[in-house]
Amino acid sequence: ALNDAVQGGPGGLATYRQSLHAALDRIEPSSAVILLSPCMMATKLTERVSKASHDAARACIATQTAGVLDAYVDALRAVAAERDVPLADTYAIWQAMAAARIDTTALLANGINHPHGYAHDLYVVPIMASLEQG
Repeated sequence: ALNDAVQGGPGGLATYRQSLHAALDRIEPSSAVILLSPCMMATKLTERVSKASHDAARACIATQTAGVLDAYVDALRAVAAERDVPLADTYAIWQAMAAARIDTTALLANGINHPHGYAHDLYVVPIMASLEQG
């Protein structure tokens, strides 16, 4: 969802949904599948971002703050529900942190879109919950 949102923008949402369905169609029916939502991207430019990466960072910040990534994650959630595929919704954790005014950008190792060590731990809870449901 994260890369698709940056590259496809709002206009790429239908293609993203189609791609998710196509990927799920190609998976062996007897295979266990868990979909995983991403972390949030940066909401502001910080000193951790090198000058060479400022343009990429600004694109990610715009995608995050304009709600584009939210829309892609909502599409992921909808496809998971439509296909009855478990979703480890890490993004929901990031949304809750942002709502609690936690600086989620501080949890990004590169200051753009890659979580640091602790933030990787945030994936464990929804993955384990999905495994327990499945």
